[in-house]
Amino acid sequence: VNMKIKFVELQNFRKLKSCRIDLAHNETVFVGANNSGKTSAMDALRTFLKHQGEFSTRDFTLSNWKGINKIGFEWIRLNEGEQYDLTLSRWNNLLPTLDIWLEVNENEIHYINHLIPTLDWDNGLLGVRLRFEPKDVEDLCKEFVAKYKASHNVKELAKQKKNGDIELDLWPTSLWDFLEENLSTFFEVKSYILDPAKLATVVLRLAAMD
Repeated sequence: VNMKIKFVELQNFRKLKSCRIDLAHNETVFVGANNSGKTSAMDALRTFLKHQGEFSTRDFTLSNWKGINKIGFEWIRLNEGEQYDLTLSRWNNLLPTLDIWLEVNENEIHYINHLIPTLDWDNGLLGVRLRFEPKDVEDLCKEFVAKYKASHNVKELAKQKKNGDIELDLWPTSLWDFLEENLSTFFEVKSYILDPAKLATVVLRLAAMD
């Protein structure tokens, strides 16, 4: 079997917003300055491919938490009877993602026939996306909003009894704060088949060396 992983593309994992890692035939070496993302890249491969239960909130790109918290605050501000936006598409550009691209020869198709994206595919590249995402957006929304509002009600009641002279810092203060304690309950890695005809160009490439 000559089939191999040709390259992987990583998005939204720690400091690596978007990068491509080309894999050499025998050995791949990451070369770069300190804090350039080498360790993040290796940890991403290990976590996605071997230890999926070890994801933490720190594995999300830090700047993306602003967008995730925005979703949470929108949920909180809705009045009773208003419709929540529970589409997963709102999360797509915020979630840690690993795209694995296999190079497949024609005589190896029987190994991967369950991955073929369209009837037009002949041979060449095949892709699988692994994404760490909410198991069920509606469940996440309900639990977060309930916990946040219960905490907020306690805080307001305490203020009233103390004539506004008390300031409580109750959990959760944001969706990030909520997920710090509940990430594995509400998130998991899901897989998707990718169409090589839609393969995107990636800005940053980590070079492979034999």
